[in-house]
Amino acid sequence: MAKGPDEVVAEIGTTRITQRELSCLEGEEWLTDPVMDTYLSLITTRNREQEGYPSVYSFRSTFYTLLSAKDGIKNTQETTQNENILSYDIILFPACVCHHWRMIVVKPQEKTIEAYNSLESKDLQICLNIQRFMCKEEEMHGRMKSQWDIKFVKDIPQQGNSNDCGPFALTYAEYLARGQNQFDFLQEHIPYFRKRMMYEIISGRLLGR
Repeated sequence: MAKGPDEVVAEIGTTRITQRELSCLEGEEWLTDPVMDTYLSLITTRNREQEGYPSVYSFRSTFYTLLSAKDGIKNTQETTQNENILSYDIILFPACVCHHWRMIVVKPQEKTIEAYNSLESKDLQICLNIQRFMCKEEEMHGRMKSQWDIKFVKDIPQQGNSNDCGPFALTYAEYLARGQNQFDFLQEHIPYFRKRMMYEIISGRLLGR
């Protein structure tokens, strides 16, 4: 029997994914917040439970919207009060601005903020907002404020349409989270990654590479 659009097809953490939500991975649909969050949760779970991976922390897809609003630093202070994110190797900040997903990757041990954008735009303001947030985290944990190096990563796979920014952002994150800094995929591979992500969300785990 076919599943109804509101039937839950996956439960990962506190997020429930319905058939309607999952369908955004079909064709060239824009990815929704729950799908972005669920896939990032699969990445952090894999890295936490399996040996040989960098430690990864991921913010929810709505976090940057809150951070970039008025009094954003103040309004996000409690987000990490029970977690020292500075201890992680990689921090993932998915950011959707002007209907376009990009992945900002912070590496606390290297003091870098890296912007991965599938439209090759420079995300200076986004990175500056995250830089201020990271400085606040350092202050909260009694550390001296550091000089965070902002990098706009070039020569990375670029999308060939206006809809695949979400899969690109998630694929950047998945590669980087397993320590692969060189990307070997192109726009033509995105339909495969969409189907793969759908399977991984339903099964509740990432497939091996």
